[in-house]
Amino acid sequence: MSCFTAANISQSRRESRIKFGPLLDSGGGFVTVARVRRTLALATVLLGGCGPVEYLNQVSGRAATALRQARHQGAERHAPFEYTAASEYLHKAREEAGHSSYQIAIEYGRRAEELAGKAEAIAREKAGKAAAVKP
Repeated sequence: MSCFTAANISQSRRESRIKFGPLLDSGGGFVTVARVRRTLALATVLLGGCGPVEYLNQVSGRAATALRQARHQGAERHAPFEYTAASEYLHKAREEAGHSSYQIAIEYGRRAEELAGKAEAIAREKAGKAAAVKP
């Protein structure tokens, strides 16, 4: 019959450690398997959240703001193709994010931002020409 003593537990701990070479623990040069697993799990959780964060920045932030600015400049009337396309890309980006396809949603958000910028530029140009023509 085996008895669990402090010496047996200490021996068991030493056997369950892995030497990682350059990854040295401050307590003797070894890193436990449990610590490696915890670190990998934490890294996976932290890095797995990048898609939604970038989606929020791109779609809910930049693309939606660009579309609002284009509408404020009168792009619905002066640049209907670009404005409508930007609006539809933004809608599609939100739809894809609802299905957790964040990379696709980010790409649609970039297209929406680009087209909204073009719509705003066209609207400013046409509004400037219309103001210059008025006596």
